Amino acid sequence: MFCQHCGTSLPPGAQFCPGCGKAVQASADEAVYRGNAREFPREPAEPSPVAVGEQVRPWVRYWARTTDIIVFSFPMGMVLGVVWPDLMAGDNPASEWVLGFVLLLCWAFVEPLCLSVFQTTPGKALFRIRLLHRGGSEIAYGDALARSLKVWLRGMAMGLPLVSLVTLIVAHGRLKRHGRTSWDAERMFQVVHQPVGWARTLAAVALFLAFLFVVGAAG
Repeated sequence: MFCQHCGTSLPPGAQFCPGCGKAVQASADEAVYRGNAREFPREPAEPSPVAVGEQVRPWVRYWARTTDIIVFSFPMGMVLGVVWPDLMAGDNPASEWVLGFVLLLCWAFVEPLCLSVFQTTPGKALFRIRLLHRGGSEIAYGDALARSLKVWLRGMAMGLPLVSLVTLIVAHGRLKRHGRTSWDAERMFQVVHQPVGWARTLAAVALFLAFLFVVGAAG
């Protein structure tokens, strides 16, 4: 169950949201249940979300985004190899940066499609992250696109070497201080985390190692 005002995960039976402090609007069935607790058997509780204080998890978000880029790079790399073979050949010293620039920019247009349909992406799903609107409304593609472009520009600095490192550090600091990034605050998005677990962590590590192996073999 999530807060109707800000999208924060609510513990069972909560009357006030621990994220925004507003009263929780119970559904009709839940209200009847509260008034007739002895007449209704309690349903099994849903898996517990990460505690509210642990919703600020910049490294989990970073690795989720890195996983998305890795997964997207495989099919997109094959497409670019057909339509732009000179770029994939890597003869030009600047081709590596140009390739990263193109991949990140293309992902900025694909990611919003995943978010508007599924509220998550492959990498976010692996790390059990969802993106919600604080108002409880569905995520429109345009809003998700504006967010992704800001991440591409402010968070990753279009893939520019060294500059992107600085912007990532700045975004990390803001997230730790304020509990959300500028692109989430401006579009009223709430990032919700669930426990990841060892199995998903190992799967992410295996995927990353496989990517390094493919890149090494291709080089």
